[in-house]
Amino acid sequence: YFFGRENLKLSNESTQKALETQQKMAKMGYGKTQIKDINLTPLNTNFLFRMDSPIKDVDDRLNETENADYWFVPVLDSEKKKIEDIVHTEAFWRYRAEKSKKDDDKISDVIAYIKEIKKDKLHGFFSKVRMNNNVEEVYNDMQKLGNSVGIVCDDNDRPSHCFIRKDLRSFLLA
Repeated sequence: YFFGRENLKLSNESTQKALETQQKMAKMGYGKTQIKDINLTPLNTNFLFRMDSPIKDVDDRLNETENADYWFVPVLDSEKKKIEDIVHTEAFWRYRAEKSKKDDDKISDVIAYIKEIKKDKLHGFFSKVRMNNNVEEVYNDMQKLGNSVGIVCDDNDRPSHCFIRKDLRSFLLA
């Protein structure tokens, strides 16, 4: 009888400590993980293109061995280096095969062609996020919009890092 009561007392104390710890963590924002807390991939500054860049530049860079794993091309506006779009590399190969083989065509021509053939999955499949955005909210927004890539931008919309939606899902499930 004595040992049973003693165990009950210890159990109650442990439960009370656990509840206090849980409440402290909730007040500190436990579960409010930000984008800056996950593993992000820095964007290669040599692999950012302007909207008016010739597609020959993209082709040349994609054919370099260190860029062989890239599957999307970040596109910046022509003046302020803000992220404007991302284009799947398949769009460039499709444009070359189906539309034009001219080297002086621009990335804007490729995007116009994608819109013309209604292959929206080949461009614009990204979400702009900030380092302090909540991971769960970003994941839910990307899921809703069908976006597969997140581009982390500063306050001037200049891109610095990227991640894929799968990275967020893995992080949330861990």
